[in-house]
Amino acid sequence: RPPAGGGVRLANGNGSCRGRVEVRHGGTWGTVCDDDWDFPDAQVVCRQLGCGPAVSATVLGSFGYGSGPVLLDNVGCDGHEARLADCFHLGWGQHNCGHHEDAGVVCRGADDSGDHFQEATVATTTSAPTHLEDGEHPMGASVEKRCSPWPGLAGTSPFSSTPSRCPTAGFLRLVNGSHRCEGRVEMFYLSQWGTVCDDAWDLRDAEVVCRQLGCGSAVAAWGEARYGPGTGYIFLDNLKCKGSEPALLRCSHIRWDVHNCDHSEDASAVCSLL
Repeated sequence: RPPAGGGVRLANGNGSCRGRVEVRHGGTWGTVCDDDWDFPDAQVVCRQLGCGPAVSATVLGSFGYGSGPVLLDNVGCDGHEARLADCFHLGWGQHNCGHHEDAGVVCRGADDSGDHFQEATVATTTSAPTHLEDGEHPMGASVEKRCSPWPGLAGTSPFSSTPSRCPTAGFLRLVNGSHRCEGRVEMFYLSQWGTVCDDAWDLRDAEVVCRQLGCGSAVAAWGEARYGPGTGYIFLDNLKCKGSEPALLRCSHIRWDVHNCDHSEDASAVCSLL
């Protein structure tokens, strides 16, 4: 993207308004670590580049691994800053990351007359999913992106500070259970919901899910689509959590586009209710 971005560009996204976030400091381009990377940070990047509203903040090198230094870490924007460099961060070049943690963004695109990346608004009075228009997936496939509401989950809602947004990358939900802490594990990633494969799925993985959702301890980790098969992408396979990770995406796993599963192997979790 042209230098008009003021030291920010997006790389490897097959489009000028999506990709791996790269910043320039002291004449050198480098990447941004995904520690604390979330939707308000993406909002600032998209605005700085003139790319319209943010659609999602991506993590774990979803637009490929960068090169050169990791220049920013623990970025903490409130969403209103004019430049990414104006947000809180640890200091230029201060980090504890590798390029497998490179952050990215998907912006709607100011010049995209087709509105391929429309924002989702969430209905607060219905449990029906809110649909986004069909459009080009960031990785090239044509999909329908959906955001489903999370009514009445005070303190555990994934919607950052603005309830009308899609959740940010890595948020979880449990589907088809008898309560909010039981069901098929689904993760929001690359602007849509997808599932987790049951290969190597065990109680330690479920424990991370339960903690991330604000539920109690894990009671069971089921496989073989016990709560029904999901749809869409299978984002995680061969998870090997230690059980202490703050989020499922922090566990060792096979990358989202490399797996040998189908939805008959969707993983699920049962957590106790606090």
